[in-house]
Amino acid sequence: MLLKIIFLALLFPIFGNSQTKSNLDLFFTLIDNAKTELKKDFPNNQIIFEQDIRNQYSVLYNRFLLNDSLYKIGDKIIIKIDTAITEYPSIFRDGILGDFFLERKVKLKISSSSKMNYVKDFSYADSVEISRINFIEDNYLSFTKNEFPTEPFWASFVQPISIALFSITTIFLLFFIRS
Repeated sequence: MLLKIIFLALLFPIFGNSQTKSNLDLFFTLIDNAKTELKKDFPNNQIIFEQDIRNQYSVLYNRFLLNDSLYKIGDKIIIKIDTAITEYPSIFRDGILGDFFLERKVKLKISSSSKMNYVKDFSYADSVEISRINFIEDNYLSFTKNEFPTEPFWASFVQPISIALFSITTIFLLFFIRS
């Protein structure tokens, strides 16, 4: 019985790959963090979200209003989204022959023009596999996508040539030093 379990465990390995969050999901997380901060910063105020219907951030405003317990009796604080942007500042390779990864930064900036100048920045940074980029970006929301850097010269040209030369040298030494 124990041998069957070991055989099945070796036959069907379980890999723990987690699903990468989309950029929109990360913006929703940042919105939730912003709501928490607003509750702390303005505990007894009525918070109103300034929204322009033509604005591309309307989906984010809807997230602000979802399950909203921010409305309280008191002074009105008008909050608006200044910027929401996704950046891919750098590209790197996982190991010598590994997959390419992008560094991802998602940034959200909210502000208030009423009573006081309140500006708050929220950000999230991680790395994503370049082959997953089509799954994490939303083609209909421009703030969830951005250009990413090209593959560096070392990784695209010099590195494969150096690996090939190293392999040829190893094979040459293996056969000619034996004799």
